[in-house]
Amino acid sequence: MTVQSAKTQDYPTLRNLQAYLSAPSPILLKHAIEPTGGGQCLISAHAQQPVGYISYFSAEQVHITELVVHPEFRRAGRASRLISAVVDKTSPCTTLTVTVAVSSKTAIGFYKSCGFTIAARKEEFYETHESAVDALFMTNEWVYSALVECLLDRDRVNTVESTYSINDRSE
Repeated sequence: MTVQSAKTQDYPTLRNLQAYLSAPSPILLKHAIEPTGGGQCLISAHAQQPVGYISYFSAEQVHITELVVHPEFRRAGRASRLISAVVDKTSPCTTLTVTVAVSSKTAIGFYKSCGFTIAARKEEFYETHESAVDALFMTNEWVYSALVECLLDRDRVNTVESTYSINDRSE
């Protein structure tokens, strides 16, 4: 199972995968794939074909906009691997967030198993043809343990300091 950056030519295949999402956003996906779109997209490939992807945008935190794996390739660790790949690409102590429909019990359970916790409920967040659906705003639990590790682990603190040019050690 390989995880790699999506390419512009992957868009039609990824667009087809969006059929498995309850609230797909073709526009967000397009912005995540395009080099100047402001986001990023990683794919999980099988036989060199995308069978899943994660799209996200990052600023001070990383917000996962979509995560989907084709049903025939689920329960093989692909979604977990995609989240791990995002974590690997971020700076130490970066917060990850995701918004999930309250009705999506499977997705909520999955994100909880990855260390996310519910931070807030957003009423009428998703609009469907019939009605508006509430969503849960979730954040990764490990940000707190990572922060503690940064505070307690001198080597990691040094890495963070050098990454962000923090040299002030005045007491």
